[in-house]
Amino acid sequence: MDNLEKFISENRADFDDKSPPARVWEKIEGKAKPEVKKITFWRGFKVAAAVLLLLTTGAAMGIAFMNNQNASSLASNTLTNEFLEVERYYQKEINVKVKRLTSMKDYDTSVNEDLEQLDLSISELKAEIADAPKGSEEEIISTMINNYKTKVELLERILDRMENNTSTEDKKRKNESTNI
Repeated sequence: MDNLEKFISENRADFDDKSPPARVWEKIEGKAKPEVKKITFWRGFKVAAAVLLLLTTGAAMGIAFMNNQNASSLASNTLTNEFLEVERYYQKEINVKVKRLTSMKDYDTSVNEDLEQLDLSISELKAEIADAPKGSEEEIISTMINNYKTKVELLERILDRMENNTSTEDKKRKNESTNI
């Protein structure tokens, strides 16, 4: 560094007599001036159009999402209403059959345990439907309806067997009384 400074000091006169060309100074001065960007009407129009497009797209997506949720909840309510109607029907059938069964003299109370087990599985399914992912409600409802059908079929079989046993016993008694 010292050699460079020494060289510049000794040859200072040679450096001072030369000046850069005018165009170099023009470029230096031109860059020093601040550039003012003009926003033209078309550029502003493009920005406004882009913002409007984004807002419209967002609004359309929001409306579509809300309509989808409304349709989903409507379908869910329809499923629920249909299920409640079916459930009432099966409960009525079950109550009638249980009354007939309990009125018979050879009624076995162990049947109640099987019926309670089916009731428990239906209660578990009802609790599960609240936490079920969307779309699986129909499958759970179908399973609950099948449980109700099974309960009705079980009661019908028991009633048929008990009625057959009762009629067989009555026939035996009639035969015994006629033979005497």
